[in-house]
Parts: sequence; C-alpha cells; structure tokens
Amino acid sequence: MQKNRGNSNLVDAMTLGFVNHFLPMLYPQKQADFSLFAHIQGYQPTLLISRAGARLKPTRINTYQEIIELLKNPNFKLTIPKPSIVKK
Repeated sequence: MQKNRGNSNLVDAMTLGFVNHFLPMLYPQKQADFSLFAHIQGYQPTLLISRAGARLKPTRINTYQEIIELLKNPNFKLTIPKPSIVKK
C-alpha cells in the first residue's frame, strides 16, 4: 500500500472508475414525467398539464412556463373539477 502513495495515475483511474460506476445511478437514462394538479377545497384534484422530458428540472421549469402562457391565453379553458365525495 505504501508504494502506491503519490501515484496520480492510480488516483485518476480509481476516481474515473468510481464516477463511471455510480453516476448512472444518480442520473439514470429514464424519462422524467412532471404534472401539475389543481387542488381546490371540496373538489377532486384536477390535472392542469403534464409533460415528459429527459431531466426533471428543465421539464419542470418548461412546464411552469407553458402553463403560465396557457393561462394568459383568453381561449384556454380549464377542465371543470368534479366535486369531492363527502364521507359521512
């Protein structure tokens, strides 16, 4: 073990191996789905918009920007939420 101290090639190889092994677990190749729901008291949650993208953060930001633009449009109509079932 003493012989390997100061061996920058070994440190680089181990660091690269570590990153290549664990990085896919942190950032998988899976698609990110993001949805916005309206929660109004007395009504069931209603889906406003749902989008998919490669990564969550840019998909979330783009979805927020898109819903803001849709809400500015006077012709945009929201789905009317269904009343909640009251439990007795």
